Parts: sequence; C-alpha cells; structure tokens
Amino acid sequence: MSKGHYIYAMLKITLTLIALLVALLGQSQNIERLYADAMGKFYDEDLISARELFKEILNENSSYKDSQYRLEISELLTDKRNRSLDGMLAYKSSYGKSDKFYNYWLGRIYADKYEFRNAVRVWKAFLAKRAYKSKEIIAEVKNFIQKSEELIVMFDNPDQYAIHQLGANINTEFDEITPVYFEGKDEVLFASSRDSEDPKRPTYFIYHSARQGNDWSKPGILRGLGRFEEDGANLEVIHADGKLIQFRPERGGDLYYSEATEEGWSIPQEFDNNIAKAHIRSHFFINEHEDRIIFASDQHFKREGLELYQSYKDPKNGKWTKPTLLSPAISSAWDEDTPYLSPDEKSIYFSSNRPDGLGGYDIYVSRLNEEGNNWSVPVNLGFPINTPDDEMHFKMNFDQTSGYFSSSRLHSKGRFDVYFFWEIEKVDITGRIVDLSTGRSAEDVSISFRPSQYEDEYFRSDVDGTGSYHARIISEEIFKVEIERNGQIIYTDEYEVHDTDGVSTTYHQDFFIGESTEEAEAEYAGPAETDATVEELGSKFRPGKTAVIRNIYFDHGTSQLKASSTSALQALLKTMQKSNNLKIEVAGHTDNTGSKDVNQWLSTRRAEAIKNWLTKNGIHTSRVVPKGYGETRPMASNDDEKDGRELNRRIEIIVIE
Repeated sequence: MSKGHYIYAMLKITLTLIALLVALLGQSQNIERLYADAMGKFYDEDLISARELFKEILNENSSYKDSQYRLEISELLTDKRNRSLDGMLAYKSSYGKSDKFYNYWLGRIYADKYEFRNAVRVWKAFLAKRAYKSKEIIAEVKNFIQKSEELIVMFDNPDQYAIHQLGANINTEFDEITPVYFEGKDEVLFASSRDSEDPKRPTYFIYHSARQGNDWSKPGILRGLGRFEEDGANLEVIHADGKLIQFRPERGGDLYYSEATEEGWSIPQEFDNNIAKAHIRSHFFINEHEDRIIFASDQHFKREGLELYQSYKDPKNGKWTKPTLLSPAISSAWDEDTPYLSPDEKSIYFSSNRPDGLGGYDIYVSRLNEEGNNWSVPVNLGFPINTPDDEMHFKMNFDQTSGYFSSSRLHSKGRFDVYFFWEIEKVDITGRIVDLSTGRSAEDVSISFRPSQYEDEYFRSDVDGTGSYHARIISEEIFKVEIERNGQIIYTDEYEVHDTDGVSTTYHQDFFIGESTEEAEAEYAGPAETDATVEELGSKFRPGKTAVIRNIYFDHGTSQLKASSTSALQALLKTMQKSNNLKIEVAGHTDNTGSKDVNQWLSTRRAEAIKNWLTKNGIHTSRVVPKGYGETRPMASNDDEKDGRELNRRIEIIVIE
C-alpha cells in the first residue's frame, strides 16, 4: 500500500470513529433528556406520561439507571394495578435501602390495591426512616395514614349489600356504564365503548344481554338507538309501561324513548316535545308516573360543579316547570350526579365526589322527611358499594332490594365495569384457630372470609387470647378463608355457608395451622365443652370416652361430606393411624326438625359416610362402627338455634376398645 493510500485509509477510519462517537454521544444525550423528562413527569404525578417515557428509555438501554424500578412503580399505579406486587417487593433489598421514598411508593401501591393495613405499616416505616423529608411530604403521608385507617374500619365492616362483578360477556377492557335491568324481558341494557372507532374520543352504543341461568348471553348492539359521547350516555326504564328512556344531546337536549317489540327495541321517538325547554342534562332520572325529572347540571343559577335539579310536568297544560334545586341539604361544593329516585319517591340515590367519602365518586342516599317535605343529610352507602375509586349510575331494580351500578374499582377489566348488588342476610361464625406446631391457640393472627363472587370484600376477625374468633358473614356463599400473621397470609381454606331462610344461625368452625408434633398434640387441650379431643382419644382412651367433632359438614339434607370437613377428618384419621388398637363408634345426631324417621335415617347415613371416608384412607372396616341416633339424644333444648338445635346436630366419636 502506498503512503498516500495508507493515510487515506487511516483518515477514513478516524472519521468513522468520530462519527460513531458523535452518534453515541448524541444517543447518550438523547437518553439523558428522556430520563430527565421521565423523572420530571414522575415527580409531577403524571405517571401515565412517565410510564411511556421509561418504556422508551428501556427500549434503548434495558439497564439505564433506575428506569426499570420507576417503570414498575408507574405501571402499578396506572394500567397494571391488578398485577402482582412481586416485582416491586423484589426491589426491597436494593432500592428499599438506597431510595428513601421506596416505602412511600410501596404504601401508595398497597393502598391502590385496598391493602390498607400494609399501606399503613410501610408508610409508618417511611416516616420512621432517618432521612430528610419535607414538611409537605410528611403531612401528605400522615393524611394517607389517617385516611387508610378510616378505610380499614369501613372495609372490616361491610354494609348491607353484597356485590358481584358481571362476567366476560358483559364487562370488557372497555367502558361499561349506565346499566338498567328490564324485568319484563329478563335482560340487562347498558352502554359500552367496545365498538368505538377512536379510543381517544370513545363513543358509546347501547347493548342488551339476556339472562341464561346464572350468566348473561353475549351482548348484542342496538345500533338503532344511536351512539353517544360519555356525558350523553344514560338509560332509564319505566317499569310500568316498559319504555326505555335515553338522553339525546345532539337533538337539543331532549329525552327519547324506545319500546320492546317482538322484533326488538323500536326506533327512538321524542318523549315529550316540551322537555327541551326545561334544559335538562344527560344524567337524568324520570319517575314511574313520567311527570318528574331529576337531573345533574352545572348550567343553572351560576353554581359551581354539578347539582341536582328537578322539573315537574303540569297536569293541566302538559308543560314542564322551570328547573329548581332539588334540595340545599343534598347540594355541596362538589359534584352531585347520576340520580336515582325510588318508586315511592322517598329515597334519592346519587353519586358525589365530596371529601367525606371513601374516595372518588361514591353513592349516597337521602331520605324524604314527609312531615317537613325536605330531604335528609345524605348518607354514604359504604363498602362494598363504594370504594376509593369511582361508583356511578346506581340503579335499583323494581324490588328495591337489588340492582346494578358502574365502578372503576380494583379488578375492573375496563375503566368502568358493571356490578350487580343485592341485600344480604348475615350469619354468625365462631371457632378457634389452633397452631398445631405448639399445640396452643394461635396468637397474633386474624381470619378473613372472602366471598367467591367478590373477593375484594371480606369479613374479618382478630382472635382473642384463647384463639377464638367471631365474624358475621354472608349466608349462601362459598368463602375463601385466609389466616394472616404480621401482614402475611399463612393459611388458606374454603368454607361454604348455605341459605338459612332468614333463621338466625351461628356456625362453628375451627381451623388448624402449622405442622403438628406429638408434644404439641399433648399440649392442645381442645374445646372445653367436650369430654375429649380427637387427639386425646388416641393417647388417653378408655371405653366410653367421647369426643364431639363440630367441624364435619354435609350438604343440606344429605350425607354428602363437604370439602370443609377435610381438616377435622384428617385429625381423626391421624389419631386412628397412631393408635392401631383403637376401635370407635361414629355416632350421628340430629335436631328435631323434620320427621323422626327421616332424622334417624339421615343420622345413620352420615355416620356411615364418615366410616367410608376412614376406610378409603386405610382404616380397617372392623375398627369403625357407624350408628345413627336421630333426634333421640339432644345435648340441649331444640327451642333455640344457636344454643340448642345447632349443638344437637353433631357427630360424636366414642371409644369402644
């Protein structure tokens, strides 16, 4: 190579390296700018923008500074709030030490998941950490703690309703709002943005779905009823004549109605050409007599925020009165929206974002004082109807004991989902929690019963010094049982409660945690009201020794053992396995409800069912003698359920030899 060619080649390489360095420098400067912008958005609480910027940074450099950590926080507080906390908790050993705000953000995330006890715990750790914190952030966290402690009380004491999130046929990743139930056709109608062409400016169509057993059919779109912006989407049903009423903002702010026909819902027609003059707004309610409208508006009397107004139809001339404020007692400096008036017109339900609620928009009720013809101070419906998120469009069915509403709460698939609610009957449940590893009553634990239809609701009880608990739970429900210690779930089980037909009922169920040992079994004294525990039968048995097993349950009126009986049966099996010479009688007893013959038959069959379970698990058939006594040997009077009939329905284990 000539000297000239060599110089040219070296120059070319040098220029290439310079270009590469410039590109790398530019890339570095670009990612630095992105990071600065992302952190600015992050601390300005614009977490949606921060989330997208951190994603962009990580696409260029997957390990750039703390971007992955910041992204985890941003996602858990926005679109990924239903995601597991494992990712965030994995940072405890790193950013939990280096970032003084780690527990601040973790508390925010816990609170967003309704885990308020954990939120309070880590926020207190944040305040206790020796690091500089501004007065503003300290005050904010103290307010967070105070609010969370208030929410703990509300969540620990669910109100008079149970709720159920409608299934995948109804709820989607899009919005589902303003549900109404049309009893005459046994179908639910609602508005959804699922077929919107522009997700940034969603439009809503009306859908209908018919009941199919315990589920709903795939919704059909009612295109003939029009499309709406979110503020214009509102439906009401007049039960008396079956009219479906909707608000049509594009028609000058008027109401239109459709009727159910054999071919479907009719094309909307103007409800009353005088209504437009009343200047109503979209979130309205019209009563069964079709002569009173209540609606939310911010364009009357120059008031700030949404207020509830009403207009009456004059029976003489058919005209609607000028809107007037519904009630000063209901109005506030905040919004009142989506009203619903009971058929007797004595209760008004509405949503409001006033600060005394659980958070966001909550549902409130105000009652009419007929003597003074005025409305009471509104009362928050509490949890589980309300949550720290938004609840809107609360509407009762005509029975006034159930209905539907929309909510953006935790585990909603879209921004808003449709939920069904109904009045509940509660029963008492008592028992003990025993730690088999110590043979003593469990300490420092709590127990929660979570309904299978809505696990964000729970019925909780701490245990006392004897390991006993007491809770009031829903009847006719399957529960997920959780036992918790120091914020950690250490035991789960399933428990089922049947319909009690309104009879005051108390259930008894013991739970056993930890691994048992021989020393622990000797330590465990068992329930005071029995002659012996199942464990004692094996170590201190003598003929005639008896133990009452209260944790064996059967399907109502049958000898089919429930899954919740397994722990008690396992304890009996273990005793039989350890004491090879133990022979027992399984005695079935009933209360005096029903005929004597049926009770005798049922008690025998149930005793036989327990023998069959034991023999299937390896106990020789000769060691178990089943016998039914029906109602002939009551332990207490059958005149009372809690202290009588409940005690009489039992299984006894009696030592034969």
